[in-house]
Amino acid sequence: MQVDEIELSGKPFVAAYDHWRKICGAGRRFPRPQDLDPVEMPRPILGSSELVEVLTEPLDFRYRLIGTAIYEISQSNYTGLTVRQIPTQAPPSRMFDFFALAYERKTPLCARLPYEGPDEFVETIRNLLLPLGDGAGKILMFWSVVEIGRRQIGATNSTN
Repeated sequence: MQVDEIELSGKPFVAAYDHWRKICGAGRRFPRPQDLDPVEMPRPILGSSELVEVLTEPLDFRYRLIGTAIYEISQSNYTGLTVRQIPTQAPPSRMFDFFALAYERKTPLCARLPYEGPDEFVETIRNLLLPLGDGAGKILMFWSVVEIGRRQIGATNSTN
């Protein structure tokens, strides 16, 4: 599978990245999970955020917290499930590859991902993964911020 990497752009992603850098502090590669306080998060991105735990042996990713905007377009509660347990995200999939690539690189990563869900007005999904770790360089979680691009009402699908 291929991950369609994109540039870090747009107000929500820049705000999330700036906050992530702020809580990282001096001398650390990435912040710890406990450094990410929802009260301190930029308000506009709270509902578009997820916390995703990294599991190893085998590599997998468990959804720990899912924002309301993400829940609304999935119309499913994935909290507690792993990527491997969700048929549209299990490997081989771009979603799994996206998480695996960010884990391997140990760095923030932006990508455009396919939307596979029930909301016919969702046109695009952009995702930013920000690693959270143990202070010694091991990634424990990702703070995921999702930007949902919607079709205009009355617009036609170009594939029809």
